[in-house]
Amino acid sequence: MLSPEASDRPQRRQRSRTARLGVAVATALALTACAGGSDVERGQIGAVTGFAGLVAADEPHAALAARDILSAGGTAADAAVAAAFTMAVTLPSSAGILGGGICLVHGSETEKVEVLEFLPGFAPIDGGARFPAAVPGLPRGLFALHAKYGELRWESLLAPAEQMARLGFPASRALAKEFVAGGAVLRNDMEAVRTFADSEGMSPGEGSRLVQENLGASLARIRLRGVGDFYQGLMARDLVAAYRRVGFALTLDSLRDYRPRWLEPATAMRGNEVVAAPPAGVPGTETLQVYQAVAAGGAVPQQGGQPAPGSSGLVVVDNEGGAVACVLTMNGPFGAGGMAPGSGMLIAVPPPQPGAVRQPIGLLMAVNPNVKEFYFAGAAGGAAAASSIGRIAGRALEQGADLQAALGEVISGRDEISGLVNAAHCGQGIPPNPSSCRVVTDSRSSGYGMVVGRE
Repeated sequence: MLSPEASDRPQRRQRSRTARLGVAVATALALTACAGGSDVERGQIGAVTGFAGLVAADEPHAALAARDILSAGGTAADAAVAAAFTMAVTLPSSAGILGGGICLVHGSETEKVEVLEFLPGFAPIDGGARFPAAVPGLPRGLFALHAKYGELRWESLLAPAEQMARLGFPASRALAKEFVAGGAVLRNDMEAVRTFADSEGMSPGEGSRLVQENLGASLARIRLRGVGDFYQGLMARDLVAAYRRVGFALTLDSLRDYRPRWLEPATAMRGNEVVAAPPAGVPGTETLQVYQAVAAGGAVPQQGGQPAPGSSGLVVVDNEGGAVACVLTMNGPFGAGGMAPGSGMLIAVPPPQPGAVRQPIGLLMAVNPNVKEFYFAGAAGGAAAASSIGRIAGRALEQGADLQAALGEVISGRDEISGLVNAAHCGQGIPPNPSSCRVVTDSRSSGYGMVVGRE
């Protein structure tokens, strides 16, 4: 019988563009591939000349990893995978290998938006454990995204994250803020203290260098041995043993049986465009309801509160209109407040029940499926996340507001929200009109957004 990783990989249709091929990682940062017709080979940074896409993320290192993949000719899915794994290193307070997430996905050659749900699963307490466990969803979820919509080699997409974990990186302002907000929860975990503590305690400041050797080793195992080993091989056995040492009820069966889900979205029509969100019963579905209320000119109740760690958003769009918007979650600030011993990976908080999350999610995407053009994507995690994305989408799409102005209105106090926003809007659509594109990140998140390459 095929492994889930093999059986999940579909037979892809022949691409209309030159197939993108990555070659095995020569060094942890090297991206090489074979293609003709350019001074810089496809798979290398700079292979795409001119406009390469759009990126927005809650953490700058993750945004830069996505930028490099787009510049190398990767799809939006390739770039999102690289960004998500990087964020598991550079923003572990809100994203992690042992957590999960939800994505809206539009392939540049498809006529629809799909929902990929890979939220942490639920393993109940058994006789030998003290706590229920969150079954990790991120590796298998990102593998499913890459299998269906990626083109560069999987191994090359993990390289930036592995490199930063092994050799270190300067902590971003985004990470420093989240340690101030919630880092105290790690003080009772000795491995976390050894990894993150400085002379001031559990609050590494902006620019301080963080090295996570155990996390780098875990990423190397996933890169070299594959996701199958993580869920049903030697790495799975090691992970279960690590969870058990700290009282969590993870089992080999719960790991092996975990599956991400491809779902049909909830949708509304806007002329020829489809506006999509997660379907009913899946976190984030209320984003569409908020958008529709704004579009209809109705009142939307204000929701507020302060941003808190525990979930993070990213948006990636490639130059052919492929788009991925994701919210990643640990179900709480720094997850359960400790690491799986020896792995360098923070354990996520289990959901209250299967298919649920402990923190709200906001996701929305607008495309024209008839001509395969992208118009809008937004992602936010945290309190009032759906309200934030729905309001901004309504103002940008229906009222013609500039994306930055729409964000400013939402966080100015007139419509105070606490979901941290990442959004991209192309008023005239892409691929044909990249000059109409704008990208925003929430000023309170210290994230980073950019238009990649010249138009």
